[in-house]
Amino acid sequence: MKNSTNKFSTLFKTLVAGVVLASTIAACSDKDDTPILPRSALSVTQASYDAEDLDLFINTEKVNKAGTFKFKNTTGYLNVLSGKINLTVKNAAGDKDTVKTAELDLKDGVFYSVFVANKVEDIEYVVIEDSLTTPAEGKAQIRFVHLSPEVDALNISVKDAETDLFEGLEFKKASKFKQIDANTYAFDIKGSDSDEVLFSLENVKIEKGKIYTIWTKGTVGGVEAAQFGAEVITFN
Repeated sequence: MKNSTNKFSTLFKTLVAGVVLASTIAACSDKDDTPILPRSALSVTQASYDAEDLDLFINTEKVNKAGTFKFKNTTGYLNVLSGKINLTVKNAAGDKDTVKTAELDLKDGVFYSVFVANKVEDIEYVVIEDSLTTPAEGKAQIRFVHLSPEVDALNISVKDAETDLFEGLEFKKASKFKQIDANTYAFDIKGSDSDEVLFSLENVKIEKGKIYTIWTKGTVGGVEAAQFGAEVITFN
């Protein structure tokens, strides 16, 4: 259930340095005449439950070097050149046809989360510009992303809490990050209109200083890969 990466801290520091040098694409370093190119960070998650195994490409470079880009896989943040890039997923087997390609325009020093979303016949990219800040002492940052096709707006709460953490989250939308105490939680994912609990995500360990994205998968009434539920992505 948990996808994690330890690259966040190092990459964040690298990109912060890049932001400071945001105007230096034509500038040169002190040691040589090599231009300092602007960088962005891009994380891609395969959230389309009925897509076959895929290959993921940024421009012409294949990202999944070993194995295929399967449902629920995430890349973690990748350090990429800013500006316009082509993001493509192709069938990994058979005819290797392109399933979806799109041009993204990445800003210098900005973190992005991209989700390969929707059912395969309507597959699309959900692109989120991440607003990342270091959590306060003893806290973590958390957000939810609604990626369940044919599911109405959702509310999310800590189990048995009187108020919701997030309300009215519609399909393909992400909440803002919210700070919560480090602890072990169960989260109830509910219909926004009915308040019916559709899924409970149990025993989620939230650690101080970390940043979490919880995304819903599948669809209500689905079976096997299409079963409604949630996944956790963690960054240090």
